[in-house]
Amino acid sequence: MKLNNALPTLEALCKKTHQKLRQYLIRHSLLLFGCLLLMAAELGVFLYFFLFSGKTIVPAFCLACFFLTLFVCLVVRLYILSGKPDFFENLATSYLRNAQALFKGKQNVVEEQTHLASSATKLAIDLQNQEYTILSSILNFLPQHDFMRKFSCFCFWKDYFLFRECLLQKSIDAYIKVVQSIPVDLGAHVSLADAYVALSGLYADPRKYPEFDANYWVPPGRYGEEVQEKFFTTAQRAIEEFKILNEYAPGNAWVHAQLAYSYHDLQMPLEEIQEYEMILKLKPADVETMTKLGILYFQQGMNAKGLRIYEELKKRDYKKSRKLIKFYGIEYNSY
Repeated sequence: MKLNNALPTLEALCKKTHQKLRQYLIRHSLLLFGCLLLMAAELGVFLYFFLFSGKTIVPAFCLACFFLTLFVCLVVRLYILSGKPDFFENLATSYLRNAQALFKGKQNVVEEQTHLASSATKLAIDLQNQEYTILSSILNFLPQHDFMRKFSCFCFWKDYFLFRECLLQKSIDAYIKVVQSIPVDLGAHVSLADAYVALSGLYADPRKYPEFDANYWVPPGRYGEEVQEKFFTTAQRAIEEFKILNEYAPGNAWVHAQLAYSYHDLQMPLEEIQEYEMILKLKPADVETMTKLGILYFQQGMNAKGLRIYEELKKRDYKKSRKLIKFYGIEYNSY
């Protein structure tokens, strides 16, 4: 089956896999919620008989049941948590196996791994921000308040994060196999670099970017030290791939642009400046590159270079030059 013909079926497979994930999460959440309700009922009965009845057997029995239920609830929770990584791994493997079956015909290693990687990336993209909607889909009879979205995210963000991480890592592993098969192919290195960028995007804190949508609440601990360390490691690997591309295809403006974006994410402004300077040499009339480079110059205190860019930009795009001059005297860490 050709790729274009397989896309509708792959879309259905993505929805089916997401449904399995939702059912798994909802089932275990209801189990824990039931345990909490039972504990609340037992505690309520205990308090009632303890405060308003002279009997001691009933409250003692209720208290014993409460601690027994608490113990069972903790054991069940630990069991569920320990089984989640295996479930995510098996679900991802099953999805990729079914996705691979959609592409019929004899395939070589490159085609097979490319299809596998693209399928994994597609599902990971489809699952983005779905943790905000899982509760509202269950309790659709309730008003869709912002609190519902936040509580849904609080309950399920780790599960979606781990599953998407598993998918994106499988995409990277597949593209590594492609590179191992055709090590000097530029397309293979581009795909691998894009896969690293996608994974680093999962780790990147969106609040650091101006396009961040404030409607999406970010739970505490979502971008802790461990996640930030993963982000820097993954972004560095993406940079290495782009450097390989630059070696094989020197003078490619797109490669330098990707390096500039990566250096920006890593908060390495001097390296970012070097990449934009290279782009400007290749495309001297590009006003977007002039604007970005001029902003960086001003933020790094290179005001003389920034003003030269401003004068040149003023001749080509007056509005952008006015936007640029507003960054005069603004430090990088406030950008």
